[in-house]
Order: sequence, then structure tokens, then C-alpha cells
Amino acid sequence: MTPETRETETLDVKGHQVVVNSFLTGRDMREIQTSMYADLQLKQKGLEQEMTGISGKTIVAREDAQIKAVIVSIDGNTDVVNALLDLREDIYEAVLAVVKEKADPKVEPDSDKVS
Repeated sequence: MTPETRETETLDVKGHQVVVNSFLTGRDMREIQTSMYADLQLKQKGLEQEMTGISGKTIVAREDAQIKAVIVSIDGNTDVVNALLDLREDIYEAVLAVVKEKADPKVEPDSDKVS
């Protein structure tokens, strides 16, 4: 099976050219999950697992992984995490909203389809 060609789209976000992937791959999602699970603290009780803690550093690592999976470049800069962090806060938030929309798919109510 030949992998599907992933297209990109260029968005103008408050005057900044942000190139994003049109979709995320399973590999992208695995990287995002791995960033979260690395420091996740679980407790086993019989057959059940209980999450006992998550650190702030884990949440930041997940956000960085989402940024890397979604954004190809910002104003031509491919060091996307640092490029995003160097933007004004309002621009950062606007770009991050695009990242979250693509990296956090929602399941439609009464449906098994993911949007």
C-alpha cells in the first residue's frame, strides 16, 4: 500500500504565513501520545489502572508534539516550536487554536465518525 500524499495549506494568521499539514498520520498521533505517556504516573489495582499524576512538563511536551505534527513552517522557519514561542502572545494563541483543531479531533455526537 502506498502512503497517501500529505498536502499542506498556507494560512495567514495575523500577517504570519503558517504552513500546516492537511491531516495528521497515525505516526503523528503516536508521537503526541508518547509525549504524554512518558511521565504519566499510573497505579495498578488488580485489573484496573488509575492515573495518579501528570506533571506540567508532560502537558507542555504534548503541546510541543502537537505543534510539530501540525505546523510545517512559520514565516519560512521550520523550527516551528521556537518560531511560535517567539511570536506575540495573541498570535501564538491564534496559531495554537489551529493546532488544537487539527490535533484534537472530536467525535460527532451519535456517530462513530471523527471530525
